[in-house]
Amino acid sequence: MNTGKPVQLTHQIKCATFTLSNNSNSLVMAGNQKYGRGISVGILDLNNSELTKEIKSDTNQSYGNTPSFITLTPDERYAIVGCSAGSTTNYVVFDLTTPHEIIQPPLITLDADPKISLLLNNDQMLTGTRNGQVILWDIPSCQRILSLNDNGQSAHRDRVTDLKISPDRSFFLTTSADGTAKIWDTNSKELISRLTGHKREVIHIKINTHPNTQIVCFSHSR
Repeated sequence: MNTGKPVQLTHQIKCATFTLSNNSNSLVMAGNQKYGRGISVGILDLNNSELTKEIKSDTNQSYGNTPSFITLTPDERYAIVGCSAGSTTNYVVFDLTTPHEIIQPPLITLDADPKISLLLNNDQMLTGTRNGQVILWDIPSCQRILSLNDNGQSAHRDRVTDLKISPDRSFFLTTSADGTAKIWDTNSKELISRLTGHKREVIHIKINTHPNTQIVCFSHSR
């Protein structure tokens, strides 16, 4: 940032998507290995521009297209990498504390856009699907826990377009192409409120915080 010059790395790694660590001192990157098979996750120390760790999946396993999504759990133990595969996404979980360089990471396949996911805590993640489901799944095991429901029906009647969590993490919101947004309790996963009124799909949601109030803003396609 000071010189504007590119940083020369001592070790090259393919980077298709990345995220910063909580303290912004490290960059966690994901990309394909040679010949497009397998995933490589690397941790780059931004203070000295050195690759401090690289974890590779078994190259005998294909996970779909080039990784397009990566996120870290709050404790930074797990990196969740999303790879689209046709209409589905393979979410591949890398344990960054492993002492091994080559692993067989667990994965879960969901009918979702790779980026329509939300971390709830160190162990659980929400993913919104193309058919309106909001699925809660366990990160370490990649097993489904439950699907959110609205009076016994799927969370939404059309694809989920966005998920956001409140700053105090007490509730989260989902939006959908069905023209609705819904507020859910983070602990119980129960529906709190339905926000209606849009004639077309709701594609984005933003939570603005103020001293005594929270404002939810929507935008939708024309």
